[in-house]
Amino acid sequence: VGVEEYSNLGRSFVIYPNPSEGRFNIVLELDKEMDVLLQVFNAIGKKILQKDLAPKTSHSISLDLSQFPEGLYFFRVVSSIGSATKKLLLVR
Repeated sequence: VGVEEYSNLGRSFVIYPNPSEGRFNIVLELDKEMDVLLQVFNAIGKKILQKDLAPKTSHSISLDLSQFPEGLYFFRVVSSIGSATKKLLLVR
């Protein structure tokens, strides 16, 4: 089960299901429209994915990391007003 927490970017940043077998969703609710960058890093800090998100207040993103090995992954969302990081456990 994903855990919803407040971030300095807006109202919420949620990843579910967590743990995941590869396919999961990211929901990001912002206080205002802004350009946002989503970055995904593996457990040793290597960036494996980067995605620019259109400036809007609500984002719902479906991703599939099933081609990557199981382990811990870090999701970082960056904007002009701050950043937030969440973890996802990839299991088989």
